[in-house]
Amino acid sequence: MLIPCIDLQDGQAVQFGAWAATGVGGRDVFGLLERFKEYPWLHVIDLDAAMRKGENNKLVKSFCRRAKTDYGMKVRVGAESGQRRG
Repeated sequence: MLIPCIDLQDGQAVQFGAWAATGVGGRDVFGLLERFKEYPWLHVIDLDAAMRKGENNKLVKSFCRRAKTDYGMKVRVGAESGQRRG
């Protein structure tokens, strides 16, 4: 089973290359739901929480709620101190 992953940093979806020092940011987090709607699961990583530079809790909660209600998806969230499911 393939599970797409969305990385969050500074309230945006970001993408890092395998060897890139900087990431590509500014992607519409909620727009990615439409892109991945065919998948029953998504994985979201809060990079700010993982690096202890803040958190994106409100965004993650809104994202999980919308994924479930609008698309019937389940979301697994990786954070600094363990795993949460939304």
